[in-house]
Formats: sequence, structure tokens, C-alpha cells
Amino acid sequence: IAGCGFTRTQVFLDEHGSSIRPAITFQDSRARDVLDSLRPSVSSEIADALQTLNPFDPLARLLWLSVFEPDAWQKLHKVLEPKDYLNMRLTGHAVSDKISQKPMTRNLAACPDTLISALGINLGFLPLRKSPYDKIGTLLPGLPYPLSDMAGTSVFCGSFDTWCNVLGSGALKSGAAYNISGTSDVS
Repeated sequence: IAGCGFTRTQVFLDEHGSSIRPAITFQDSRARDVLDSLRPSVSSEIADALQTLNPFDPLARLLWLSVFEPDAWQKLHKVLEPKDYLNMRLTGHAVSDKISQKPMTRNLAACPDTLISALGINLGFLPLRKSPYDKIGTLLPGLPYPLSDMAGTSVFCGSFDTWCNVLGSGALKSGAAYNISGTSDVS
């Protein structure tokens, strides 16, 4: 089994792996207001770092959650993509692939430590990152039918829809070319 799904959707989990609020999907721009309100009230270094974010960035959504849903923010333990949440439910392991995590980790890597600290971002929110090809575990026993008949089956990390499409179309090889139009629109 390999997980696949669209990216830039966040599932917010508590320490027990339970959802603490509805997921925020890739189309949601609610973080625009929090970015606009934060920029004038922070140091120029932090304002410059915030300037690189748009409302669709996962980091911007974490900021929104911290400002507008402080109770959920206090419970937050992990932030997963939907396919990673499903993989966690199947295996018990909160893992993501390096490709799906790029939107979050790219912005965090570009942010000064002062921003991470000032905004109260806990890097422990992020799941362990692996290759899309890595096995993350096996199907847990006791899952509902038909999964119950597959207990012990290997579960692989997988990736987001664009890269799984590239693999499935046979274009993931040296010398191959592809163009996929959609929300990612990659070549």
C-alpha cells in the first residue's frame, strides 16, 4: 500500500493522533488576514520573512491557527498531509515524504530562528520525513474489513498526486519528459 494525495492541506492532530479541528485544504486563503496583521507589528527581520509567505503556505496556516484558534493551538502535536494521516491510521506512524513536506520545510528553513521562536512554532509539529519509496510500517491488526484481511501488509510513504502521477505514467526515468496540468502544473 502506498499513500497518495494532494498537498498543502493540513490535518491537525493532538498527542493521541486525533484530529483537533477540520483540515484546512489547499484552496483555503484564511491566513491572508493574519499575515497582513502581523507584518506591521513585528521587527523588520521577521516582516521580511513573513513577506515570503502567502495565505496558502502551511506555515501561514499554522500562524492563523495560533491566532484564531488558541485552544486548538494548545492541543496541537502534529501536522500531517491527508495521505500521511491515513498512513498513520493504517500503521501507527506519523511519517511524511520529503517532497510533500517541501512547502512547510522550505519556508521554515528560510525563516530566521527569531521568527520561529517569536511565532511559537514547534518544529516537533512536523512528521518524520522519509523517501516516498520508504516502507513506514505494516497494516495494523484490528482494522475494519477489508483491511482486517490485510494485516501485516507493507505500507510505503508515497507522495503527493503529481509525483505519483509521474511514477504511474512511467515518466520517472532518465530521459523521459512529462507535463502535468492541474493545481501543481509541473514539467
